[in-house]
Amino acid sequence: MNDMFGILDLIVLFAAFYIMMQWYQLKFKGEIKTGLLLNNEVNVEKCMDKEGYRKEAAPLLLILGIAAFADALVAIINSNVTMLPMPVTMGVLGIFLLVLVWFGFQSKKLYQKYWDTKKKSIKR
Repeated sequence: MNDMFGILDLIVLFAAFYIMMQWYQLKFKGEIKTGLLLNNEVNVEKCMDKEGYRKEAAPLLLILGIAAFADALVAIINSNVTMLPMPVTMGVLGIFLLVLVWFGFQSKKLYQKYWDTKKKSIKR
């Protein structure tokens, strides 16, 4: 059972690195990627204000990346180095899950703000 959690810890750690890579590309290279913040079907070229989107989306990715890295680090330490107190491990996991839910809501709001999501009415 411990091996399974070790694999999951590594998956979260690699996900944290992926999130931070997406943040770096958004913040410093100006590349808006689909996958984390946006659905794969979203046409990035149809963004109404790319610079505004980058300024608002970059902190979201940074916060999610830090939370994922902290969760993975605590879990790996807990599994492989020394047992940490249960409130610490559960607290970090709880914070990570809250950040994940918050990230989902915020990324949806950004999509609605920077892409034209209004349904066109059908004329009769």
